[in-house]
Amino acid sequence: MKSIPKLIRRFVGIMTLGTILLITLNITFFAAVFVRNTSTFSPWDMAEHAAAALQLTYSGYSISDDVTAELKEENAWAFLIDNDTRQVVWRTDHLPDNIPMQYTLPDIAELTRGYIDGYPTFTGEAQNGLLVSGFPEDRFRKHTRAGWDYNFIVNLPGNTIIILIINIVLIFFIFGVTAFSLMTSGLTRLLSAGKDGTAHVIGAILPDLKLLPCDCKPFASHFFVFQYFNRYQYGNSIHCSDKNDS
Repeated sequence: MKSIPKLIRRFVGIMTLGTILLITLNITFFAAVFVRNTSTFSPWDMAEHAAAALQLTYSGYSISDDVTAELKEENAWAFLIDNDTRQVVWRTDHLPDNIPMQYTLPDIAELTRGYIDGYPTFTGEAQNGLLVSGFPEDRFRKHTRAGWDYNFIVNLPGNTIIILIINIVLIFFIFGVTAFSLMTSGLTRLLSAGKDGTAHVIGAILPDLKLLPCDCKPFASHFFVFQYFNRYQYGNSIHCSDKNDS
């Protein structure tokens, strides 16, 4: 009698351990992917840094050699759009040939949130203008129309936890149904074996059924065993001992 509850506890323990392991592996995997694909370099910081380093002198605009070296190291280029004329009044030496030299307000809005001719661009406020830094086409991907509902962002952590809990409950539910079906199937085969004259197999597994206390509450699967012994082994009656019996 004690073997079935012990088996159930063992199955539940294995399922719990497997679920925890699965969740841990998923979290570890996504964390590793996130860290691997997240660089400490920020193109927005680069643009702002270059804009702050760009100075207007009597001979025109100039930028420090350190910033120029950083731009070259990242295969980036930069140019300055004048506030008044909206023309390019300064640029780096390696600016692509297909970059326009004149911009309208819609053009500036588009390059700020997106691209210039496929090049991802980032902006920084400079003296008397807007500095634009650009990178190779396959370096960055920008979300040009990103906009999220505020309630969605606020409720995202809670909704994630709820979804995780629902998944865990479903896993245990599927496991429970499967385990119950397997257990019932196994007991049914044992009952069938008993009808063929091998009832001693069941008797060896679950001995002394007559001595069960009347107030015991066996698992649902034991019902099939009781029915078998009631019908085939004990003459349609199972005597349950009572605590008050002397």
